[in-house]
Amino acid sequence: MRKCLIHFFPRACIVVCSRHIKENVVRKLDELLGKSSDVRRQLLDALFGSSGLVSLDNVVAFDNAVDKLRAPTGLMTNAPAEFQQYFQRRLVQLMRDNCAAGRSTWTNNNCESMNHVLKQGVQWRRNQLPELIDKLRSLVKGQEADADRAICGRGDFSLRPE
Repeated sequence: MRKCLIHFFPRACIVVCSRHIKENVVRKLDELLGKSSDVRRQLLDALFGSSGLVSLDNVVAFDNAVDKLRAPTGLMTNAPAEFQQYFQRRLVQLMRDNCAAGRSTWTNNNCESMNHVLKQGVQWRRNQLPELIDKLRSLVKGQEADADRAICGRGDFSLRPE
């Protein structure tokens, strides 16, 4: 899907879910180093900690932090070669794209949550197109009502002060 989006929308900022990136990194590090490794913990902190790559809000700071990780005395030298390759070939670009788009910590939890709500609405069964359209219309009307209540200061949601 990403390749298709990049192909047809070449100037668009394509972001990926930071939670899924982290899960993939954790899985790879567990496979290569084990769960109790100090190097694993340090790498995860350098990537996803409070002052890690995911916390950076501009590409200049991001690129500088990546250079420090790659430096001869940087943390990446302690990582297994396979992880270094993964970091270089895949991870840096995904995280940098998110940073450039101003969405370093974006997750698709909302999308997945709405997908779950829709499945509940159709009771996990296939529907004919007109029935599905009615269910979608109902969900959208509910979201519009929530937005209206938020604007008025009522309901479960509120607007941010800014």
